Amino acid sequence: MTKPLITIGITCCSEGDWLKECWDSVLAQTDSRWRAVLVMDGGASPDTIVAYDNLEHPELEKFRLAENKGPYVCRNKAFEQTRTPYHFYLDAKDQLAPQAIEAVLQVFEFEPDVGYVSLNWRSLETNELYKAFREQSLSGLAAGNNYAGPGAYRVDVWKKLGRFCTEPVLALSMSDYDFHLSMVEYDIPRANSGRPFYLYRTDSSARIAASSDATFYKKIEYIYERHAELFKNHIAGFQLLSRGYLRSAEHYAENGDTAEAKRLAKLAKDYAKKFQLGTEWLVRTGKPQPNWLKFLTGKDKVKH
Repeated sequence: MTKPLITIGITCCSEGDWLKECWDSVLAQTDSRWRAVLVMDGGASPDTIVAYDNLEHPELEKFRLAENKGPYVCRNKAFEQTRTPYHFYLDAKDQLAPQAIEAVLQVFEFEPDVGYVSLNWRSLETNELYKAFREQSLSGLAAGNNYAGPGAYRVDVWKKLGRFCTEPVLALSMSDYDFHLSMVEYDIPRANSGRPFYLYRTDSSARIAASSDATFYKKIEYIYERHAELFKNHIAGFQLLSRGYLRSAEHYAENGDTAEAKRLAKLAKDYAKKFQLGTEWLVRTGKPQPNWLKFLTGKDKVKH
């Protein structure tokens, strides 16, 4: 194996056999200029512990936390153990297509100032393109449609921006989103390889996202305050807040708390830059959108 240029940081806790599949995808890389770090959070499931114990490789370092610290403590730990200029953050439930590392190293080679390289995502369940990253503007990032945590980072950028935030409000999710806003704040370019080489397990991720919808607006409020200067005099900040309030309002409507749904929907309406029929429905009723309204607003097709 040639001298490594990139460290693949894998974090795990309850992935079980998926961890082995993830590791097999690392071994299948067409570019051999990698090493790997595997960090297992405390309180891991028994099948994950078995998979962790069974993985051995000359280019693999393993770390096992005694207590459950959450995903971003694990990700920071993987970065701390990185001795290469680049780090690819990979969730153990997901996989890399064989040319993934080759693709991101090519981008860094031709665009050395880039701080982060994303790969388009393909669904492991359907094998179809799941997410493509194109627009790099602050407005696009505020809309939540042009960033991903998993991807390749310059390690000096991670150090400069102060690591992933591990404050309790962001301990389980959204810290990578916060980090991407910091890259915009410091004018650190982000790029996309243009190829779907990150293989994403959508079913489990959808369940995780749904479980955090009740507190989503609190995460967004915290992120907005952390980046107040970035959003100062910029409509993207209002766009971000509106998105946060609306997502949580939809959660409370689905769970029968009409009062909280109305309250949050009213905040979403106040911050929105344009009239939204679905938001108005929630303000007035506090109830889930009926199918006919979902069809009109496109909610039956897309949820950001």
